[in-house]
Amino acid sequence: MLTAQRTVLLQDTYEKTATGFGLDLGVNYHSKFMREWKPAIGLSIMNIGAMDMEGNYGYQPMTVNVGISLSQSIPYLEEIVFAADYVDIFNANTIRIYDYPDSSTGTTEIKYTDYTDSDFMKCLRLGVGLTLIDSQYFSTTLNGGLYQGAYTAGLNMELLILKLNLATYEEQVGTDNIDIKDRRYMAQVEIGW
Repeated sequence: MLTAQRTVLLQDTYEKTATGFGLDLGVNYHSKFMREWKPAIGLSIMNIGAMDMEGNYGYQPMTVNVGISLSQSIPYLEEIVFAADYVDIFNANTIRIYDYPDSSTGTTEIKYTDYTDSDFMKCLRLGVGLTLIDSQYFSTTLNGGLYQGAYTAGLNMELLILKLNLATYEEQVGTDNIDIKDRRYMAQVEIGW
């Protein structure tokens, strides 16, 4: 019951209608260096100017992200791709932790603390994709990597008009001082032609 009361109090206090406008900009550069690996470098700037949501909660800061990929055809299989991204280079994002009111004191004021999380591993994403078969009728790719310091794994398959995607990854929903891990699983089936 106490959790439901806190949720209603939080919702009544902070739920507001607001609008925001953001502009994203990105650029890719394909290098001729190491041509057989098809290197590509990318830079993106997200939420240019930041979205303040008319002063309400939901502020989205401007972030700068960088990435690189290498891909090559390999004998007896199709292709292997290596990728690395580093997101929010300047640590603009914050995590808000709420301190709910204590009903025994009679206060209804909700307080919060914003934490800047500069954990290097949370911003680093590494991945590898191995395409085993890629034909007109059937294709399959195995994926693996590192996201927020934890492993990721996936399988993409396509058979005529049927597509199947399976994946698992882990989110850290706390700050670098409060380690709260949440492993997630995804299954997606598509039919299309």
